[in-house]
Amino acid sequence: MSKKKNRQATRSQKMLRTALLELLKEKPMHKIGISEITERADLARSTFYTHFKTKEELLHCCIDETIAGFFEEINKKEGFGKNEEVDIQSMVNYFRMWSESTELIELIKVADIGEIVIERLRIYNTDLYNKKISVDFPDLNPVLADYYREIMIFTNFGLIRHWIRSGMKHSPEVMGELLYEFIGPANGKRITKEFKDKIK
Repeated sequence: MSKKKNRQATRSQKMLRTALLELLKEKPMHKIGISEITERADLARSTFYTHFKTKEELLHCCIDETIAGFFEEINKKEGFGKNEEVDIQSMVNYFRMWSESTELIELIKVADIGEIVIERLRIYNTDLYNKKISVDFPDLNPVLADYYREIMIFTNFGLIRHWIRSGMKHSPEVMGELLYEFIGPANGKRITKEFKDKIK
């Protein structure tokens, strides 16, 4: 693909994302049609289908645009899951990522989008959990591991959502430390010890 076509594709996708986000402020996702999105973006309907199969795929793109980059960075980090300082800084950076993403902030404020955001976070967090965190907790049996992963995902999302909806009054530094206290290795080790024989 030529640089010009690449720039056009990027521009079109951004226009479609912006249009969807604007429409989500006005009505629920299930009431938004593809024609409305393309009309708002001032693009042909065929342009939508050049880039996306469904409006849900477009929404996933809105979410993934920011989240994917962050999780790729985390997966490359040396010491993540083994070094408290690296873990806390990663969680601080996670809150910074959210605070700097206008698109994600708008999505979190939309009532019927929460479950979709959670599902996208689940995909990335599960991958992260399997690659990094499970190494720290080899004693977690599969049933307990599933519970622990779900607690991490919902705590993660719940804290982000409440922070955004309450006006992001506290800094990413404070929120990253708070998230670490909730779902960091110390809790994981305590849970492993206390419940490894109770939940199988």
